[in-house]
Formats: sequence, structure tokens, C-alpha cells
Amino acid sequence: MFKGRTFTPAIHSERALVSFDFQVGPAKLKLHVEYQPVVRLNGARQEVCAYECLLRVQNNPTNHNTYSVIQAAERTGTMPVLDALIAREACQTLLRRPDLHLWLNLSQVTLCSSEALRLITGYIQSNGLEDKVTLEMTETVNGDEQLIRSNLQWLKERRVKVVLDDIEDMFAKVGLLATDLISGCKFSRQSLIALSCCSDRFDAVAARIEWCSKNDKTAVIEGIETESDLAVAFQLGADFGQGYLFWPAMPSEQLPVRGTLVDIELGNAVTASLG
Repeated sequence: MFKGRTFTPAIHSERALVSFDFQVGPAKLKLHVEYQPVVRLNGARQEVCAYECLLRVQNNPTNHNTYSVIQAAERTGTMPVLDALIAREACQTLLRRPDLHLWLNLSQVTLCSSEALRLITGYIQSNGLEDKVTLEMTETVNGDEQLIRSNLQWLKERRVKVVLDDIEDMFAKVGLLATDLISGCKFSRQSLIALSCCSDRFDAVAARIEWCSKNDKTAVIEGIETESDLAVAFQLGADFGQGYLFWPAMPSEQLPVRGTLVDIELGNAVTASLG
């Protein structure tokens, strides 16, 4: 069972939640970024090693949520602007919390925009954060693969790593995993659920993760919510895991420091403590 999260967050001065404005149709929304800890699973120490940046929408009369905002931005072509705003906030967070390593989602729409990538990469490079940011190419829209390949090469030349988010879902560019432009992949909650329905699916995912390991690429299991989910992630040989079993997304000031140990004993207890 999960006994609780008995960790100590890093001590930082209290500050108001940082939000930014974004227009969706006639609605002017207040958005902010929260961060979900990612746990290393494949080492001698299971510990917090990174944090995924997740967009959040504050209460609004139009009932927009994260999904509807992203869907609208990808449909209307404003996603590069939104991704740049999130990237700017993430880089500002890293300047306040240099102990973090952030995973930052970018839409395929944004990865087709050289202008947006120059702006986002500028935020990263001007602050010397190349080793503290990993980009995740999302799968919710189908971008021009040739243009994406060209821009991934441009990012690689600037030492900015990119992984494939939700590799089995929607419009994920699965073929790019075999190139030197992509450094790893993530499996979504939907992939994790599907594994329980078909042994062939389990074998296919395990084979892909094994291939990643042999080719110096990382594999992440998202949506770990139960002990059985965690057991599956271990059985698959995943490098990293994240989900509510460990922590939800939270403001940066509440995050456990990088290196926080997560004590895991499958079938008995999962607890977290500051290492």
C-alpha cells in the first residue's frame, strides 16, 4: 500500500502563483504551470530526478480546461505562442530552482515553427539551461514530419534533447525514435491500461523498452496510480515513472528536491522521504 509522502520540499520564500494571460476566442484566460515529479526506477536508488511541466487553467466563466485550451491553440495556430509562454515560465522557474531538471512539452505545431523554436531555445541557451531542460514532442496534432526532422536536427546541434511523448497515441512520430534526433520516449496512462487487456501488447511494449535500453534511449511510464501499475512499470524495465502514486503536479515551491528518495517495496509499501 501507499503509506504517504513524508518528504521535505526545498525551502524557498513564499511567492504568489505566477500566471500569464492567454486568449482563447473571446475569453482571456489566466494560465499557470505546475510540475509533476518523475522518479527513477531502474537504478539502485529510486529517487526524484526530473519534473514535467504541466499547463493549468485557472477558474473561468467559459469552463475552459487544459485540454480545451491546447486543442483550441493547435486548431487556431496559436500553439507556438502558448508553448513559448510556458517555456519562458519554466526557464524562470529553473533560475529560482537550479536543483530542478524540467521536461517541457512542445506541440508538433510548435516544432514546425522555426521562429517559435528560436525563441524557446533562446530562453534555454541565454540562461545556460541546456542540461536542465528536455523537450517532449506531443502527439495531439499531426505536424509535417519533414519539417519536424529539420527542426529536430537544429535543436540537436544546440544540445537540446527531445523525447517522444505518448509514443503509442494519436499522431506520435514513432519512426523518429530510431533516429539520433530523439533521445527517448514516454508511454501514456492509456498505454498502461491497455497492457492489462492483451499479453501481446505487454510483449510489444517490453520489446520497445528493451530496444531503447540497448540504444541509449530512455523509456518513461506515465500515469502510475496504483501499486499494480508500478509493478508493471518495473516488469517492463522502464527507466522512469510518474503519476499520482508518487506525487501529483504542484507549484514549484512545493516540489521535493531532486534526489529525494522514494522507498519502494512492492506488495508492501511505497513511501517517500528526503534522501
